Amino acid sequence: MTTLLAPTTPTAARRSAFALGVDVSAAQSATEALTLAGLDWQTRIIAPEAVTMTSADGVTEAAMPEHLNFAVRSDTSAVLGVVGRRYIPVQNSQMAEVADYARGLGGFLTRAGSFAGGSRVFMDLQFPDLDVKVAHMGSEIDHVVMGLRLTNAHDGTGQFVATVTGRRLACLNGMVVPVQGLSHTFKIRHTASAIGLLGEAERSIAGLMSYVVSFAKTAYLLLDTPMSAREFGHFIDELYPAPVGDISDRELGLLKARRLDLSWLFTEAETNAIGRGTAWGALNAVTEYVDWVAPLRAMRVREAAVARAMRQFNGLGQEAKDRATRLLLAFSGGD
Repeated sequence: MTTLLAPTTPTAARRSAFALGVDVSAAQSATEALTLAGLDWQTRIIAPEAVTMTSADGVTEAAMPEHLNFAVRSDTSAVLGVVGRRYIPVQNSQMAEVADYARGLGGFLTRAGSFAGGSRVFMDLQFPDLDVKVAHMGSEIDHVVMGLRLTNAHDGTGQFVATVTGRRLACLNGMVVPVQGLSHTFKIRHTASAIGLLGEAERSIAGLMSYVVSFAKTAYLLLDTPMSAREFGHFIDELYPAPVGDISDRELGLLKARRLDLSWLFTEAETNAIGRGTAWGALNAVTEYVDWVAPLRAMRVREAAVARAMRQFNGLGQEAKDRATRLLLAFSGGD
């Protein structure tokens, strides 16, 4: 019998992938967390009358389009992005108000930070009382830590978003998947109505917590659904359909490697010992592959950790997790 060997990410590197930003757990309020994370500034909107452009003929002056403004940091005056004239920023202080509301629901501040000079900012909270703990036929408890991530974009390319987060401790997978049609995000556009909608966003956070209850039900349903290695192979064929037409030897090699990696994660990986041979194990194999095994260009351990952290932060690979969940729910007879 041939033992399948899949590349794995060192545990230390996996943990560092959740170390974006700075630790703000000691903060007594979200406002204090902003200071600790260097986010205690505002976004100012400036309507420039002209900009200087360099062309082949030398330096010329050109008028700024009437429908555009600059979004800049109040502390450094650094330009965060070019935005429309209707754009009204949701300030970091307003994000903190939402975080304090979430703290009132039992959340604890964990980390906060920014990217691209402050163009994107975030604040993380955990909700220990909402953690999902499932066990299968007397096995060890599979612990999924649940939390909430608030993200905001100041460059005109994104929205203010509250997102439920999940992290399976056995393998540190990101475990946010579609359940019973419930949304795990709430978005607010940066328009004139955004400030008024912040109150609605705060109230909606409580509704997002119902996602956790449905997630737990889904986990138990998948745990109670046996799946053989052969059935897992059929599942992978549906999840990653074979390409149509001719493919290169390199592409063929990558396809074979992915299948071997997934098979190893499902049948042998210690991280998926809980729920081995079930649809839950199949979902965990896919999420672990997406988060920690799928090839990356970064070669150094630290670079890879950061790259994988940003993949999760930006939701890359979430589509595969969503498709896997839907296929497995259909396999288990769920919704």
